[in-house]
Amino acid sequence: MGDSISSYPVDVHAAARAVAESFGIKRLAGLLEMPLSTLYAKTDALSADPSCKLTVWDVVKITAFTRDTRIVEAISRTVGGAHYQLPDLSEVPDDALRDLLLKADEERGEFASHLRRALADKHITQVEWKQLDADLLEIVAVYAEARARIAAMAGQ
Repeated sequence: MGDSISSYPVDVHAAARAVAESFGIKRLAGLLEMPLSTLYAKTDALSADPSCKLTVWDVVKITAFTRDTRIVEAISRTVGGAHYQLPDLSEVPDDALRDLLLKADEERGEFASHLRRALADKHITQVEWKQLDADLLEIVAVYAEARARIAAMAGQ
């Protein structure tokens, strides 16, 4: 996908319709084992039929079949969040996993050091909070990468 994130629909149904049309709505309906009319209705925000709405399972299957994350990204943006696509680590050698886990330890050490300094005066400033938040997000990212690598090693 060459589109920038700002061009992605925020509306979940608009994203679903865009994904379905990009992939091929007939092809997707076949993979989902769903009548074409149902898929059209589920991806139409103005559908008169309240029973024709995307389910979480629909979103998971559509995303898995198409490998297109625009629906997930629209959901994330709707609730004020962000979507992070994990890198493909299936080709990374085991030494890289060790290095990744050591990096996690380093990141935790940096966080602990910053937290100790921030708590020294029993008050956390906005600047300190931004640093701590960045440290925590980096720790989460490293562990998410490690999890993905281990899962790939297990054939998951």
